[in-house]
Amino acid sequence: MPVSASPTSPEVRHDAECTPRAQTPQSRDSLMYHTIEFGEALTLDLEISRKQPLERLSVAKGARMRAQLRPHVLETESGPVEAADLFFEDGSAFRSVRFACFSFID
Repeated sequence: MPVSASPTSPEVRHDAECTPRAQTPQSRDSLMYHTIEFGEALTLDLEISRKQPLERLSVAKGARMRAQLRPHVLETESGPVEAADLFFEDGSAFRSVRFACFSFID
């Protein structure tokens, strides 16, 4: 129900339209995956599960993969570096891959 407002103040509403909707977890089908290509050969730590130890994986220059990205900034001795966690469709992930190491294909 709306609250009465004076002619000089905006109307304040306390109803369902003003309350934020609960965030529902996204299904894998609705997540956005990008095709990326690595611009240099890298050795990265592959996270299959948080309970398992990381696996070292060599990625060749020019390798293409489909991944969901979560960008962030790393603080290094030489200053901030833009990086992303790459999440793959099988649930595995590379953490903190520098944006300079890959490019978007699609």
